Amino acid sequence: AQLSFYTVETVTIDLGSCSDVDNAALINITSSINVAITGSGANGLDTGTEANNTWYAVFVISGTNGVAGLLSTSDSSPTMPSGFTFRRRLGWVYNHSDGNLQDFKMTGKGRKRTTWWNETPANYTKVLDNGVSNGSWAEVSVTSVVPTTAEEMYVRGSNSAGAASVARLKPGDYLPLETSTASTYMMIGEDEVRYNIVWMDCGTNKSFRYYSDSGTPRTTVSIWAWRETL
Repeated sequence: AQLSFYTVETVTIDLGSCSDVDNAALINITSSINVAITGSGANGLDTGTEANNTWYAVFVISGTNGVAGLLSTSDSSPTMPSGFTFRRRLGWVYNHSDGNLQDFKMTGKGRKRTTWWNETPANYTKVLDNGVSNGSWAEVSVTSVVPTTAEEMYVRGSNSAGAASVARLKPGDYLPLETSTASTYMMIGEDEVRYNIVWMDCGTNKSFRYYSDSGTPRTTVSIWAWRETL
């Protein structure tokens, strides 16, 4: 089973099948299911009301009342509606500050899935804009674009200035106490046309660190995708 974006209020669970979280039942999705963040219970929120700047886990659920979808802020213990016993998390959606779900595309088969943000950097994916951290490592959180269960993130970095100077990046938890440039994981040289894109580990910290060789580089970083094992 796989997720797809439908509207700014709705995510779709596409046709497919999966075992429940305990491998006790097979959940068959014979027709697509729309799950609305404005709804409640089956095919809506498990509890409470819509919150902005919030990640919602997307579940498929089943039981005596059939098969449905469910959104929850919990990735492991959603409040199950009456008549539903089995559940499986299929991914995440993010509800932005404007109350709209962010557009995405999911790829992959089996338990390994990649979610690509279908948004412009200016609207959503940009997490650092013309930053400078001259001679030291500065940590930048990416929790608004990468959920807690993500294992890797797809990072695009560029410099808007800098000539031969460079910016250096590394995962937030990769040698965090290393103060020299020996722990550089990704290097961005010169100007914006010399951008770099790399998959970067984020299994623990949902962040990266960056280091400017001088006060000249202006570093911009966007997160275009993230990957997890469901």
